[in-house]
Amino acid sequence: MVLASAALPAAASAAPPANDNYLASTTIPSSPFSSVVDTTEATTQTDLFNPSAQGQPLGGAGPESTSCNGTPIGKTVWYDLQPRDSGGVEIKTAGYDAAVAIYEWNPADSKITKLVRCENTAGATEDVILDVKGGKAYTFQVGGVNGASGQLTFNLDYFPDADGDDVLDALDDCPTTPGIRASGGCPPSLRGKVSPSLSFANAGNGVRITRFSVDGVQVGEVNTYEASGEFNQDSVFNVHVDTAGTHTLRVTSVTDPSSGFQALNRDAIELFARDYPHEFPEVEATVMVAKHRLRRVEVSAPMRERLAGTSSHGVLKSTYFLLKVLLALFVAIFRRHAVPNEPKRAA
Repeated sequence: MVLASAALPAAASAAPPANDNYLASTTIPSSPFSSVVDTTEATTQTDLFNPSAQGQPLGGAGPESTSCNGTPIGKTVWYDLQPRDSGGVEIKTAGYDAAVAIYEWNPADSKITKLVRCENTAGATEDVILDVKGGKAYTFQVGGVNGASGQLTFNLDYFPDADGDDVLDALDDCPTTPGIRASGGCPPSLRGKVSPSLSFANAGNGVRITRFSVDGVQVGEVNTYEASGEFNQDSVFNVHVDTAGTHTLRVTSVTDPSSGFQALNRDAIELFARDYPHEFPEVEATVMVAKHRLRRVEVSAPMRERLAGTSSHGVLKSTYFLLKVLLALFVAIFRRHAVPNEPKRAA
């Protein structure tokens, strides 16, 4: 009896997912984004730069984090997002109990710079909502809790806020122009029953505001705004906004804001780099400083009086200019929500 046997091909072993390694992370090109991967053969790295994106030996970034708020995770995969505009992101995972860690990284050297947050709720699904900043680079690490693995579904939705007014573009009637929620994301309108009024008196080479109010502006429970103070060619408004009850704009003298000399710290530079007024920069910039809760200090500087000639701002021209400044001031007050700037950094 002759026994014949046929060699059967060996079963192919499963391979790690394409985005198993940090440098080979999946780039999210658009929103909505969805991906399904099998993480059964996924790994964790003793060095985030080993291997390289091409699978070659490399190193120099340190080990991959294998815990989320004290809970062990493993068999990780990676996704990258670089939003053009600030806004919101929602990440959903499904398939098994997984944790989602969000990091910022530096495109110049690909190194992770900080952990933004890590989310791990019990169960086979995860739902993470976070704010993102335009121009920042984010990477998302998804790892199985206690080494869990299998078919992983990763979904991401990005909701931009192109004009930075805290109204997401999908809900913003004016997505490219900063506005307020009460106006659907658009600048406030003075149409309808809104009735501004201004009272002033002559004061030397300028005018003194005795009262400025705007009735009928619906912003929460507030409907009256008043201002009083003095305005001449060497003064501007230093605006104080009281958030309880009626908003009062107290006008105080500033000796010479148009000199152009400013000393700004890092937070003020970042604020004005994103948005600096053009029409009446002294007035509108003062409002921005107040609304972003930055501290403004005026330092005196000696100025010589003119030797000849007269000021181009007489009573009539000063009054006309004042009305234009008041309109710019009013629009500046309502064009954004008063939100704090980034937390102070250590020196």
